[in-house]
Amino acid sequence: MAITIETAASASAVNPAYNEIIYVCSSTNVAQPGFKYLVDIYLDGVKVSRRRVSAEPINNKLIVDVSSIIENFINSHDLVYPFSTNPIISAEDSCKDFVVKFGEEYLVATVRTQFPDLVTDTFRAYNCAYNYTEWVNSSGTNTGVLTDKPAIAYKSGYYGAGHSSIVLASGATLTSYTIQTYLAGVLQDTYVIPLGAVGAKTAYNFATGFDSINLINSVLITGAPTQPILTTAIDRYDIAITTSVGTTLPIIHNLVDRCEEQESDRLHFLNRFGGADTFDFTLLGTSSVQMEKKTMRRSVNRLTSAGAATASTEDRGLTTYNSTFNRVDKLSSNWITEEESNWLVDLLASPKVILERDGLFVSVVIEDTSYDFKTEQKDQLFKIDVNIKHSIKENRQRG
Repeated sequence: MAITIETAASASAVNPAYNEIIYVCSSTNVAQPGFKYLVDIYLDGVKVSRRRVSAEPINNKLIVDVSSIIENFINSHDLVYPFSTNPIISAEDSCKDFVVKFGEEYLVATVRTQFPDLVTDTFRAYNCAYNYTEWVNSSGTNTGVLTDKPAIAYKSGYYGAGHSSIVLASGATLTSYTIQTYLAGVLQDTYVIPLGAVGAKTAYNFATGFDSINLINSVLITGAPTQPILTTAIDRYDIAITTSVGTTLPIIHNLVDRCEEQESDRLHFLNRFGGADTFDFTLLGTSSVQMEKKTMRRSVNRLTSAGAATASTEDRGLTTYNSTFNRVDKLSSNWITEEESNWLVDLLASPKVILERDGLFVSVVIEDTSYDFKTEQKDQLFKIDVNIKHSIKENRQRG
């Protein structure tokens, strides 16, 4: 009995769970009667799936996509909020290591006999859904910062939690997290954020936004620990994440002033790379309520204890017996760039969005079903309006 893995998921440093994760195997026993390949998937030492797959008729090989199984076990994400306690935290719910064991079965003296666990492969997958062209061009690997947000950050005093995410290649560890500030291209200060008790994880979220960095407790910073780190005396700050394989992954933020009509409504969202992104809506929007009511008509005749019929002008014939409502908001951004317009389609398509408003975090759904890209050449100045519905339907008393 001999199975050979010809194409393995472990060939990629990390695999996006919502794109194909293909295995190709061959066996020396495909000519045996009733032959099938066995594909067992393990997570944390527990078998979570078994598939029995027939050999391809042309070449007798196993060709199987395991992504539909994998996505069921990493379909969440740690969208996190203020970082004053921990400026870097684990996000490993969205990135896990899997073991695939291949075997075979066939008839031995007319008895179907299984021979599992003949060869094994271990791979890492994360909560990512590449666009098709990205998937083809990237070969399914992204061990950098999980965002394509433009290198721009707005100076804001509003209490919020701008953050980013990183996923590590299998075997790599996070070694340092630093913030460097600049003025006119000249380095001003370097701040080192110790990893502390977060430990060795597969993925991390870390503070990157203007306000969330200024919320970091000074005792958690070494080097130049004075807060605020980001002030009007700088025009740029860089965040560098270094791993054990020596790769430094910088995030550059060029600071921009802007006028704001209100304290920002901030949306935190899961982007297509499996990371966390944020965007602020700073112009005045609108709010409304969508209601659903069910009514019934009932008799207005009432009897007293003595059996007499009575009537009142307050009697209700048409009665509301069920009433629910959803809060609906239209959020308006400030003026945005063409780069930001291209990036924000990720927000509109995101399946997981959190509204941050007045210090509260509420799950919402984006109601928009289309999106028009804007260009500076054609549209000159432009902004974005987003319609959101609060995901919890509220109930009223029955009539």
